Amino acid sequence: MTTATWETKKVKPAGDQPAGAEATTESSTPRLVVDRERHEYRLIGRWGGPGAILESVTDVLRGVGIINPEWYTMTSRLRGRAVHRACHLLDIGDLDWESLKPIEDALSEPITGYVKGWARFKRELGFVPAIIERSIYHPAYLYAGTPDRIGETPDGKQILLDIKTGPVEDWCAVQLSGYDEALTAQGMVGWRRRMGIQLKPGGDFAPPRFFDDAYDGPIFLNMLAEFRWRKLHGYAR
Repeated sequence: MTTATWETKKVKPAGDQPAGAEATTESSTPRLVVDRERHEYRLIGRWGGPGAILESVTDVLRGVGIINPEWYTMTSRLRGRAVHRACHLLDIGDLDWESLKPIEDALSEPITGYVKGWARFKRELGFVPAIIERSIYHPAYLYAGTPDRIGETPDGKQILLDIKTGPVEDWCAVQLSGYDEALTAQGMVGWRRRMGIQLKPGGDFAPPRFFDDAYDGPIFLNMLAEFRWRKLHGYAR
């Protein structure tokens, strides 16, 4: 379990506080505690007590039916986790390529090829990761998520990027906008180009998909409202 601490902002939360909870004061500093295995985000220190579990960006997309869980097998999930972990180690300069072989044998998946695809993508596009899988939350709308990468290209453009081992679907635009809204609310103000990149098992990558529609952010927030309505009335998927 990892913990990320963010400075409290003077914002009004969307929705009521838990019964008996105290409002956030300027001196308090909420902590976002992340359980990676359970994919659970807990905000501690905002209302006192054990904290509150926040919905994730992907929870929202699944809950409104944009992401169909039937598309993802256990094998694809394990492959995705292994590739993301290996790419993380590569980016921080701590990857032992030989350590991937036992994982490949266990999963019968070419993990090394996907990671080589990530290395090639960074080399050819000159992408330099600055923030790697840092979990964030929105202090007003109270949802959380973990963007894969935030970095820059040689022309100085900032990129908010999601790594995929399968096709980059249309809903990736809304997923990245959910992260972007939270980043802006946390003080990381500025224009970021959103990108989805599909790594391929042969050591290559598909042409990047860029998402620049200004409506994607409001669409995500509408989906968040719909998801909460569905949960409240028993219609969550």
